[in-house]
Formats: sequence, structure tokens, C-alpha cells
Amino acid sequence: GSFQIGEGSVEDGDMLIAALEGSMGTVDVVGEDSLLSVATALEVGRFGAAVLTISDGGEVTAETVEIGLGPAGLGFGAPSETNLDGGSLVTQTSLVVGGSGTGTLTAMNNSTVTSLDGGIGIRNNGDGHVTLENSVWNLQLDLFIGIVDENNVPTGTGELTLTNNGFVTAQSLTLAAGSTLH
Repeated sequence: GSFQIGEGSVEDGDMLIAALEGSMGTVDVVGEDSLLSVATALEVGRFGAAVLTISDGGEVTAETVEIGLGPAGLGFGAPSETNLDGGSLVTQTSLVVGGSGTGTLTAMNNSTVTSLDGGIGIRNNGDGHVTLENSVWNLQLDLFIGIVDENNVPTGTGELTLTNNGFVTAQSLTLAAGSTLH
């Protein structure tokens, strides 16, 4: 299914986009007066394929945001993505891209991402990709990219790409073996 917010606001407790196996879902938040406010968790693609688009001044806020939760290696889940084009994504706590599945976050054209902390591909089977093009991700605490087991073998991988003045602010950045920073 699909859902679009244009010049209005929607408030919700929890929001799951493409929560069921094999499902597909899209949410578009478009325009300066457009707001999606989620009180607790916003999950973009639990067991299905999801696309969240925030553009032209649109804003999405939530306590936590996770993009790509579904464990694709177990036969369910599909790549999920969040795209910002002149938009804003704000979390009060964590932002995870590529939880136990494949997740992508792309921010361009002066988009802003804000979170307390963040992770890219930080759980087993996680595969996270973040690209910041002329945009910023502001973290109050730490950013973790990838995860390894006790033998330093990657169990989740992350990739962070910064282009055309894209940047990250954080107290610290941890890059695990098998993950990349461009």
C-alpha cells in the first residue's frame, strides 16, 4: 500500500511500513508543511519492502527509526530504503540502517538527519548503506558502522559514503572490520 502526506500532519504511536512477509509499502512526506510524527518506533521494512520518501521540506520525527529490519537471509525481508531530498528526519534516540536486513538511507540537497546515536549494519545479518550528499547527519553520541564477532569476523556490515560536502557530526565513530567509509 501507499500513503502520502502533503501540506498536513499525521501523528501515530508506532508505524510499521511493510511489516508482513512479502508486503510492499511506500510513504511520502512532501512539502514544507508536511509532518509525520511517530511517538515511539518507526520501522521501515520489517518483513517486506518499504520506501519512505521525505522531500521538499517535509519532516519525519520518531523516538526511534529502523530501516531494513527483516532478516533477508532467513527467506523473508526485502531491501528497504529511506530517501531524503531537501527533507528532515529526527529521532529522539537511535537511528539504525540495516538492522537484521538490508537498509539504505540516502540524503541529498541539504537534508538533515538528527539522532542521539546511530548504527549502520550493526546486528547479525545486517547490511546497511548510508549516503550523505550535500547533507548532514548530526548525532549527539556515537555512530557504529558494522559489527564483528569475538574473532573479529564481520556478522553485520555497513557502508557510509560522504559526497559533495556531506558530513557526520558525532562524539565518536566506530568502523568494524568488513565495513567501509568513503
